Amino acid sequence: MVLFDGSSHFFDRIVESIRIVLLVYIGVLLRSSIHHHPMPRRATPSFSSSLSSLSSFAAHPATFWSITIVLLLLIAVLVCLQRRSSSTVSTPRADTFASYPTADNNSTYDTTLSGSGSVLPSFPTHGPPYEPSKYTADPYVQNSHNCYAYAMDFYDPGLARRCKSLLTNSGRKTCYAMRPKPGKASRTHQHLPRHYRMTCPKMMDGVLGDVPGAFEASRDAQCPSNHYKIAFAVDPHRTYHFYRQDADGGWSHKDAWRPVTRLDASGQRIDDPAVADREYSHANLSDFCGYVCVPSQGYRPTHLR
Repeated sequence: MVLFDGSSHFFDRIVESIRIVLLVYIGVLLRSSIHHHPMPRRATPSFSSSLSSLSSFAAHPATFWSITIVLLLLIAVLVCLQRRSSSTVSTPRADTFASYPTADNNSTYDTTLSGSGSVLPSFPTHGPPYEPSKYTADPYVQNSHNCYAYAMDFYDPGLARRCKSLLTNSGRKTCYAMRPKPGKASRTHQHLPRHYRMTCPKMMDGVLGDVPGAFEASRDAQCPSNHYKIAFAVDPHRTYHFYRQDADGGWSHKDAWRPVTRLDASGQRIDDPAVADREYSHANLSDFCGYVCVPSQGYRPTHLR
């Protein structure tokens, strides 16, 4: 089950390991076939000679069939893991975590309320308005827009339409693959396996690469005009999560396909993502990566495709 975006890395790592094992077995098979029928010195390998070697090696049933069975078993495991990694629900539903509230009555940020920690300097802020319904009224918008899209105030009806088409026509249960991810738009560190990218430095590189005009900021720094503050944290080598500061100074976030909220893992209002409760039963976002000032969509649109 995909929780925070990036958490399906567990299956990717297993799949990656299986692929390596498959390559090793194929190498052993080929080496064994050549060992049984070494070619004359200076001979040039040919397709026919390779086939002849493999055919001869296949004449040893015990070795040949043991390797073949192992290969088939590994392929079956690979298929099962790929199917399981995409087995999330396709429409929003009640949150499955007892510690993760879905209701949020703090629609208007009130600085007199006690929250999870010290209140960051909030005004003036140029963040987007807090409008949860913008991302929840349409189930396909909610499914296709994740924490990263929400933090950047990225809203793409076309993405929702593609999500609807995918779920309707393919029988898949999630639009996870098409959700925006740090570094995807700019191709930053995309050559690395996903779990290697789940670190603060790599995530920061991805954000700065995706969003022209974005820059790192300190906790108490005020973003310039036409910019607002976001923040993010990681569960090292497992997953990531983003937050944004809204126009009224409050902080909100959207977990994958789930509804928008201003509450942390303990159900407390988020005053500062750095000290909010980020420890969930499924992921411990222990590493707080910092704050970033990003341009507002009305000033410099950010396209996370």
